Amino acid sequence: MGSPVSIRKCTICQRKASGNNYGSFSCDACKMFFRRTIILDLQFRCVKKQCCFDSESWSNYFKQPLVSSDLTEDSKLPHCKSCRFHKCLETGMFIKPSVLLKMSCRNEDTMESIIGQLLYLDSRRSTILMTKFSFENPRLEEIVKRRKMEIVAQKILIFSDASYKMNDEDWRFFGMFTTVEFLLNLDFMEELEISDQMILLKSFAAKATLLFTSARTIREKHDRIKTPGGHEIVPDVLSTLFNVSLNFLSRIRSLLVNKLIELNITNEEFLLVTVILFSDPAISTLSPNGVSIITARRASYTSALFQYCQLTHQQTGHTRFMDLLSLCHVVNKNIEDIQSLTTICLVIIGCNIDHNANIHSWVQCKCTQASTSREADLDAHIRDKV
Repeated sequence: MGSPVSIRKCTICQRKASGNNYGSFSCDACKMFFRRTIILDLQFRCVKKQCCFDSESWSNYFKQPLVSSDLTEDSKLPHCKSCRFHKCLETGMFIKPSVLLKMSCRNEDTMESIIGQLLYLDSRRSTILMTKFSFENPRLEEIVKRRKMEIVAQKILIFSDASYKMNDEDWRFFGMFTTVEFLLNLDFMEELEISDQMILLKSFAAKATLLFTSARTIREKHDRIKTPGGHEIVPDVLSTLFNVSLNFLSRIRSLLVNKLIELNITNEEFLLVTVILFSDPAISTLSPNGVSIITARRASYTSALFQYCQLTHQQTGHTRFMDLLSLCHVVNKNIEDIQSLTTICLVIIGCNIDHNANIHSWVQCKCTQASTSREADLDAHIRDKV
């Protein structure tokens, strides 16, 4: 007599499920919830701390432990739609923007459609950054060609027998990886040749990472860029080690952050500015076809930002629009300062710094030829731009 067939559970709500939906093993209810949320561009807010589906919160809510085998189709579940949506993202659900447009029958160039896509991609980026990790060492070209990577949950790292705590180097790598994924999933990227995608990413991925890091810093109520683990990206110790002024270090870690605070920039404005700066058709090595595609998409993004500024600022909309675009100068200056610090480090230590030295990994990467680093390949393709 054969063994009974095991019943697989939905990775979101733990009810019975029978197949993969949008990249995650899930039940039909969660599949339709995710699809409806994306297509209708629904926005939810958690009144707690975005942890309603965590085991502790679940236990407090139902006055019983979270045991998957105890759940049935009739079991009560948390009513928080925001946490349910983030759980969908966390378990791997994803609908590409190009597919989403066909499903929703929307015009890709409307302001609402563009902003909706960007908010969706950014929500996915930040969720993956804060809940997932990978020990793999992909090259940029492998990421662009969509080589499947093994992604694990950060909770598994913490609670496994061989407990692993992500260090600054890990955060830096995964921050860059999730940024590249965000940019790759912009709808127009599918239309470009691999070579043009690589050119765009090499040109802007480091700047985009700096932008996303600065925006997260503001959300976390800090005045200087830090890793998600809470560590300084450019610590004061560099002043003593490399004989540079504290004012210079302070400018590196706070210049862009202070500008974003001064502008009181909204998430919609921030994302539109980021993709406008990314879609740069003036890069000389782009193919003619690539230039044509990128020019058209930048025009759509720029139009969406201008409409948004007019809608939210009305008579001062044009001034607001120009102020937002001026962020490009601040980003470039911040990158130039980082490059200057890198040069100083290289001159003083001659690229012979101990790989385990107590210097933050962002600068450390520039001061070492550690080919054994898990980030070496990705650094070689992108981070020389920092």
